[in-house]
Amino acid sequence: TPLALHFGESTIILPFSFEEARNLGKSIQALIKTFAEKQEAERPKRWDMMEYRYKSEGADDAVSLFEVFCNPNAHSSAFDAKLLVTVQAPGGLKMTTEGRLSNVKADLAGYLQQHKP
Repeated sequence: TPLALHFGESTIILPFSFEEARNLGKSIQALIKTFAEKQEAERPKRWDMMEYRYKSEGADDAVSLFEVFCNPNAHSSAFDAKLLVTVQAPGGLKMTTEGRLSNVKADLAGYLQQHKP
């Protein structure tokens, strides 16, 4: 089932399983928790980066690599945070874009709600 992610003027639509969407959702929830801890921290410190990676197993898959990356040290809060998203096709085509965490979270929540087993 395709997942549509909106990035400003662009939209990425890729085949994605419900299970992988849940895994990405868990990574995003952990990132949001990191931002909450960052807001409550009394002293500055280095926070762990969030990196979600899906690599296809089959040569016939439309997407061979899907990565989502965020460095919480580069953003003041989850509301300001942006994610770096990379999608690579088996033939070598690779696209990287940046999008707001809130938009990706909303798109993913809609996907999970719509495709609940």
